[in-house]
Amino acid sequence: MVEIADPLTKILDVSKEEDTKLIKDLQEIANDNKCPVLALIAPYVGKKISPTKEISAYIGLSEEFGVETVLREIKNKAPDSDKLILLINSPGGLVQSSYKIARALRKNFKDIRVFVPHIAASGGTLVTLIGNEIVMGLMSQLSPIDPQRDYGNETISCANVPKSFQSVTEYFENKSEDDAHHILISGLQISLIQSQWKRAWRSVL
Repeated sequence: MVEIADPLTKILDVSKEEDTKLIKDLQEIANDNKCPVLALIAPYVGKKISPTKEISAYIGLSEEFGVETVLREIKNKAPDSDKLILLINSPGGLVQSSYKIARALRKNFKDIRVFVPHIAASGGTLVTLIGNEIVMGLMSQLSPIDPQRDYGNETISCANVPKSFQSVTEYFENKSEDDAHHILISGLQISLIQSQWKRAWRSVL
């Protein structure tokens, strides 16, 4: 099993797997298939950082460095290895991090078999799709790759941008040029337009 060095674990938001049975099972799978097994498993339960706030695991910078470290160790110990078994269970994460991890795995292995025991959503789906073969169960799921962004105090889907544009376009459809100019310089009407925009963003959440 490849372990991330202790100094790195102090910087990254990662923890060492303590389930000895799981470690043994994964090692047996690696031995039987004569290839490394990489497990990207996010816990279902969030971590409380204050009495009122909880954060959940997601694919991000920590995972980028973690995967890079593991790949380096794999290539050092088995430079000719071109086969990988990837076990992924993740609610998703940052698109750029998911893409970089997917790209790094694809560049380093020719044959990738991906197992999704339950969920590989959003960024997890992006990583899953690098597989030459994807193995899923009855309750396994993938999802749309859905980038998110902050909007005021909310997090919204970037897929809502064209819908918002359409909503505002429809609002001005029957307005003359003079009326549109008047609306745009009116504080009251601007508030109405912003309301239309925000409602459109929410409509497909």
